[in-house]
Parts: sequence; structure tokens; C-alpha cells
Amino acid sequence: MKRAFSTLACMELTFPELLDCAVRNGMEGVEIRLDPAQKICGMGRERSDEIRALCHKTGVDITDLATGVSIVRYDENLMKTAMDCVDLASDVNCRAIRVFVGAMISRFSDVPKQDVDGIVRFLKELCPYAAEKKVDIWLETHSIYSTGRSIMTLIDAVDAPNLYALWDLIHTIEFCEEPAETLEVMGDRLAHIHLKDGAFSGDRNRTQYVHTALGEGEMPLCHLLDLLQKSEYAGYLSLEWELPWRPELKGCYADTDATLQAYNSWLDAAENNILPSITSDAWETFVPETKALAQFAKGPYGAALQIDLASDSFGVGKWICSAPVEPGQTYAFSVTCQTAESPNDVYVLLTQKKADGKWLLREHALHNRKVGDKIFFSDTLTADPEAASVTLELWCKGKYAHTDWYQPVLTPCEPVEERKVKVAIAYLKPSGKPGLTLADNRETLTAVVDKAGAQNPDIILLGECMYDRGVNLPLADKVETDRGSMCTLMRQKAAQYHSYLIYNFHEYDNGEIYNTSILFDRQGGTVGKYRKTHLTVTELETGMTPGEGYPVFDTDFSRIGMLICWDHYFSATTEAVVENGAEIIFVSSAGDAAEQ
Repeated sequence: MKRAFSTLACMELTFPELLDCAVRNGMEGVEIRLDPAQKICGMGRERSDEIRALCHKTGVDITDLATGVSIVRYDENLMKTAMDCVDLASDVNCRAIRVFVGAMISRFSDVPKQDVDGIVRFLKELCPYAAEKKVDIWLETHSIYSTGRSIMTLIDAVDAPNLYALWDLIHTIEFCEEPAETLEVMGDRLAHIHLKDGAFSGDRNRTQYVHTALGEGEMPLCHLLDLLQKSEYAGYLSLEWELPWRPELKGCYADTDATLQAYNSWLDAAENNILPSITSDAWETFVPETKALAQFAKGPYGAALQIDLASDSFGVGKWICSAPVEPGQTYAFSVTCQTAESPNDVYVLLTQKKADGKWLLREHALHNRKVGDKIFFSDTLTADPEAASVTLELWCKGKYAHTDWYQPVLTPCEPVEERKVKVAIAYLKPSGKPGLTLADNRETLTAVVDKAGAQNPDIILLGECMYDRGVNLPLADKVETDRGSMCTLMRQKAAQYHSYLIYNFHEYDNGEIYNTSILFDRQGGTVGKYRKTHLTVTELETGMTPGEGYPVFDTDFSRIGMLICWDHYFSATTEAVVENGAEIIFVSSAGDAAEQ
């Protein structure tokens, strides 16, 4: 199946910029959303030669012109607009124009009387005109004609050889039509597919699906791909990213390139998935024989594997499947579940087995983020040299619990690149020396950093507030800004040894005192700061202010996080830093000398 994208989310691009973007991201086609003047990125019929030449040069096809023509009755003025769009499509060698038919409704709305005869008359006049121009007319599943069955009633009534259906999956699902049914009724009249994902918002009409990134919603996209592959569909899969009128999509990706890269990544994973479709009979269920409380079902539209524990007694249940693996091959794994339960009540097991079925290794997949009632798991698995298969288990446990597991994906990938990082960690136990001064600690710290720097480390981690540790002075006399003498010295040392350096100190900023870790890069520049969020009772009594949030920082060897002493006694702090993307967490600490 060929890949394309709608220009709906990037109408600001010129046509050359659009084609360049398509080439950069491996798109074979672009679905042009015409601008309000019914032009292609501001280019009309007078520039059709230029448009054709650019498409030929880049090898990118215009799949169709997505017009705003919405046919609810016979309308002469609208007919002229539609014919103008056909003329433009013909001039630029584009196969089709997309039009809408029927009034906009919700599933449980009062259905307004439709001028079906007028719509049919309109199409019977438009289709022959378009056929002479070698252009097809595509009717999108939308509005009152949101299902395959309803669209086909029009197509059959018009009986034109160049009239086809454009399938927008989210609309057929909103009107309760199974994907297999849509595909069957459309048959050879299916010309094009819009890919998008969404999550049910809970409205009575079931028309308010909140749009999401691909793979993060509840649309049965993997099931759709499976059906299309079996039917040998050879058309385009077009990503329609409805950014202009879907505020929930804002901020998902930085720009069009990032959106298309995510689209490619999702499609690559889905098309190379070695795990069976959740609609397959390969999936089995398990409950303990002595406590068979769990009930299982496959959710509507081939979207989910469901587990219900409807009892006030604790129960467990799981879905199970297996897939062959290649010894030594690395695989990327991901799965999403939707549940009201805590993350500890749903989990994923991956068990590698020999050819004779004996276990080699059983591991928990890690969930790396929770958004609302969805938990996203992702991990990598490298098959043991003796491995022949992997068994996947999707669990739910608890009382009155319910979980929907969406299509899991296990795809071959490149091995995780090994990165060796040399870390120098310094902890100074207070000497107890009477009359200890800041100058004494400065001298000790300098010697420690010089000793560490001689080992050519990638990063030097210093302990908590070493500069004023053991110095008998009021806190106000020990604080400094990030441009103070010690920060300046540490910045110079980072540059001297071409090493990242984490220095922790009592920071004075805008009238507040913080316990701050500052990260310097190999040139002595400031990468960023983290301020201790979990202050000790003693620190709170001195009037210090806690920090907010758990930022992560990019270095040339890893994305890292920083915590400070008491922070790491709370699991939520580590979880927050990991969820923000940290691969290594560096903890500056003062207490528990034996642990250091």
C-alpha cells in the first residue's frame, strides 16, 4: 500500500515546499486540500504546466484534489465550482476530486429530510463531465453518508463508472459499521483511505471522538491494515491530520516533518508486526482454575482485547499469544491499554522459549508513561541464541476491574547501540574540623575535581552542597548565584577537562534560596538547572523554597535527569524523571555516608 498525506495541516507551504517535504519523508503521494480560491497552494490552472513538471521531477503524485464541494441538493452555482475543480484536476494529471454529500448530523440527531433526488441528479451530471476529462469523483464517508452502506446507495443510484468511495475509518466507526462490513460493501469502489486515530469522548451521540496520534487512540487501525492486506488493496493510505479544527492535536508534533516521521514509524511497525492480529484465533485466555473470575471479550470493530473482573473477590486474567523469533534478533515492543486501574494492576510479560517450549527468559515489559486512563508500554527484546519463540501475556488483576488491551506490536529492529559513559562521582564526608571555612572546602573541591578530571570522565558528579558542608555560618552567608565565584570555578573546570559537571549549591535567586544542581557542558556552558523538590524538615525550617518539576537535559552521551538527596527517597520523583525521558539519573547527596 502506498503512503500519502493530506495537506490540510500544512496549507502554509508552497507547492515546491510541499513536494520537498513529501520526498524527505518518503511519501509517494500528496492529497491536495484546495485553498478557498479552489487553487493548489495558490497556483491555478494557468500554472498547471509548472505543477505537472514539479510532480514529474520529484516523482510525487497528486492523489486527489480535496475540494470543499458539499452536495446537499442540485445547485447550478455549486456545479460550476465542482466542474472547475474537475478542470484543474485534469490539467495537472490528477486522478480524482473529493466531494462531500448530504447534511451534517450526529448519530442520534433528528435526521433532516434529504434531497436524495437532487444529490443523485447532481452526480449524474458531474460524473460524465469528469469522465470526459479522465477524472474520477470520490465520495467521502462523511455526514449523513458516513457508512459504506449509505455511500454505496448513492453510488449504485448514480451508476457512473468513475464514481468511487473515499473511506474515512473514524466516521464509519462513529456510525457503528464494522471495518470488515465497510470493506465488503465498497468492494472495487473503494478508491482511497484516510488514516487517523481517536479516542471516544463519552458523548451520547458517539460522534465526539477526540483525535490522537496514530496508535494512541481506539481506532482498529491494525485490524484495518490486516483487512486491506488480505483484500489486496493497492491504493493510498493518506494521513489526514486535522490540525486546523482539532485543538487536541496541537502540540503533538513540532511540524509537518515530525508528523510524517511519526506516521512512517507507526506504519513501519504495524506492517512489520510479527504478533497476530487481535481478531485472530491465535489469542488464548487464562484464569486460575481455582478462581475463574475473569471474563474475556474482543471489543467492537476489532479494536481491543477486554478483561473484566466483576467480583468483590480478588481475581486475575490474561490474554496470551506466541510468535516465532530469530535467535539474536532485536525487537521493538509496544502495547497500550485503557483502564481505570492503577499501573500496578496491569502488566505485560514476554517469555522467550526454546523450540521444545522450555523457558529461557521471562521479563516484564516496562510502562513508560500514563496519559489519562491509558498506559503505554514499550521495551526492546533481544532474542536469546537458543530462542525459537516469544510468548506475550497481557494481564489484569483486581476487584471490579476492567482493561482494554489494544493491538500489541513486536517488530524487528536494529540492536540498541551500546554507549559507554565514564562517570566520576565524588562524595566528601564532613571532616568535623573546628573552624572549617568556605575557603577550606573550595580547596578540597578543587582537588577532587582535578583528580576526577585527570581520569578523562564524560561527567563529574559532585555531592550535595559540598562548598558549605560543615561550615558554621548562617545560611544567608553561604548562598551564591549561578554567576558566583564557585559556579564560575566549576564552569572553568568543566571546560578545562572537557567534561560535563554537575555542581550542587545553595542558590540565591530573586529573593529565594534553593538547593540547586547546575549542569555545565564540556565547554563550560550552562545546560540547565534542577532545584530540589523534596526539602528536608531542616531545610524547610531555614526558610528555603522547593523547586518545581523534573526537567531532563540532553548531553552528547545521553538524556539525563538530576535529583538531590531526599528527592530519591520517593519513588514518584524517579518515575517523573523517567517519564520525561531520562536514561540516567544523577543524585547529589549528603546523607548516609556509608551508602555513597
